[in-house]
Amino acid sequence: MKRMVATLALILAISLLLPAAEAGSRKRIWPGPYRAEVRKVIDADTIRVVADVWPGINVPVSVRLAGIDTPESRRSKCPEEKLAGKRATAVVRELVQPGSVVLLRDVHGGKYSGRVVARMLLPTENGTVDIGQLLVTRGLARPYFGGTREDWCAILKREAR
Repeated sequence: MKRMVATLALILAISLLLPAAEAGSRKRIWPGPYRAEVRKVIDADTIRVVADVWPGINVPVSVRLAGIDTPESRRSKCPEEKLAGKRATAVVRELVQPGSVVLLRDVHGGKYSGRVVARMLLPTENGTVDIGQLLVTRGLARPYFGGTREDWCAILKREAR
């Protein structure tokens, strides 16, 4: 019986972080904040966390940083993109190591199953820092809100001139 209750609670918690059924073109957004503990930085815009969604309910999930596009460090199309992706990933790894606590805001379903999209805020002495916006400010990411992404190789070659 305990196992069944725990399983139902986990399913309910996961349903809070997975894509909701869309009514028309509106996405369901959970504003948060949700406290989460970092487990692993996968790359500059995807971080594996364990999110506290309800008291005693913790959900492991990959979070894609909302509103940004970063160069790929693993599936890059050119050496310049790979290097830029590794630089961006290194900055994120400096900011959040395994065990770091972050806050997730404006959580919604991603296009890939098992991954959510959210703003990730790093608590500091003076408030919070939006990790995605920090990457944009440092030139390691660019704003992205859907649609066709510009090719990083073309951008980086153009900037190198």
